[in-house]
This record gives sequence, structure tokens and C-alpha cells, in this order.
Amino acid sequence: MTDTLGQFAGGNQLVYMIPVAMFIIIFMVPIVAILTDHQRKMAKMLRESQPSALAEIEALRLEVAELRQLIAQQTFSLEDVRSQVKILPPPKP
Repeated sequence: MTDTLGQFAGGNQLVYMIPVAMFIIIFMVPIVAILTDHQRKMAKMLRESQPSALAEIEALRLEVAELRQLIAQQTFSLEDVRSQVKILPPPKP
């Protein structure tokens, strides 16, 4: 038992490392290819959906601008009503 362990710790490490390295290389190449292909597909999907997202953002900006304008108009209308209420004479008893 100690002889085998001594040989492994000694100079025969390369004999055991070659099959392990080959095993890793054989299985890592397809895994890396699959991951690279997946990343490429996801990047393509993001690029294709980006113009749509930009159009949606622009539509939302326009809607917010319209809402701001509507709020400003309503604020002015309320101020006009308040000023008219202040001008009216008090009711007669």
C-alpha cells in the first residue's frame, strides 16, 4: 500500500494525470460549445427585442408628458374656480 502511494507521490504522477486530463478535455469542449451557443442566442434575442423596448419607453414618456400637461390644466382650472369663489359676494341672510 505504501509502495503504491509512494510511487504516486513520486515520479509516476504523469501516468495518472494524462487520463484525467483527457477525460476533462473530452467533456469540457462540448460543454463550453453549448454554453457559448446559448450565450450567442440570448444576445441575439436581446438585440432583437431592444427596438421594441425602446419604442415602449418612448410611448411611456409621451404618456407621462400628456399626464403632466393634463395635471397642469386641471391645476389652473382649480385655481380659476377658487378665485371666482373668493370674488362672489357672501349670500344674503
